[in-house]
Amino acid sequence: MSRGQSRRRQGLAPATKLLKTMTTHHHSFKILLVAAAASLGLAASAIAQSANVAVPKPSAAPADQGLLGSAYVGFAGSYASLSGGPPGVAHGFGVYYNQPLSDGLDLTVDYNWMRARAFGLQATGQRTDAILTGFNKEEWGKPFCSLGVSGDWRHSDWAASRHSFGLLAGGGVEFQAAPAIAVAPYVNFVRQTGYNQNEFDYGVKATYRLTHDWSVTAKAQYDDIHHAPNQAEYSLGANYHF
Repeated sequence: MSRGQSRRRQGLAPATKLLKTMTTHHHSFKILLVAAAASLGLAASAIAQSANVAVPKPSAAPADQGLLGSAYVGFAGSYASLSGGPPGVAHGFGVYYNQPLSDGLDLTVDYNWMRARAFGLQATGQRTDAILTGFNKEEWGKPFCSLGVSGDWRHSDWAASRHSFGLLAGGGVEFQAAPAIAVAPYVNFVRQTGYNQNEFDYGVKATYRLTHDWSVTAKAQYDDIHHAPNQAEYSLGANYHF
């Protein structure tokens, strides 16, 4: 027994004699109630005596775990499997920024860079997008639709450089698959005017919320390109929410 416990037992001796007929369980429960009441009283007294200490507010509701409706910036590494090669693969990266404009409307701006190599030659592609996404918050998820414009530049050692202006329209739904995981399947139609090319993109994004400020997103997308080789794209990125 410690000295503190010995002193407390000596101080409680008169009370123990008066309550010796009560059960041990009731005695312990009463001591806990008295201790709790004393602690609350001391805390309330300290708050009342200090004008600079505010009464704690209830914690805010947890934030949505998905990407829709969240302000964030991110970086992703990407990989593409190219049909009709060589080259058969391409590697690159993307940076992006999402800003809610109002409740149910987001603006996303991104830049993507890709490079492929074969037989000592290389091809480079760059693309930038500005996309407006509108969505509704339902109990089962967030259905959304997107409209955007893009600029695309391509350069290779075996062909002349080309560029195109693009239009994008698409939609999908983001739903909560687990407490920290959001999944968003989608379909996009892209028209590249400079290449006279139509493209359907079928994809899915999965976002895992690590903390309130950080999340990771994995994406898989298949590009069905008319009058050109198809390709599959994969990416993994980190997002900072603010």
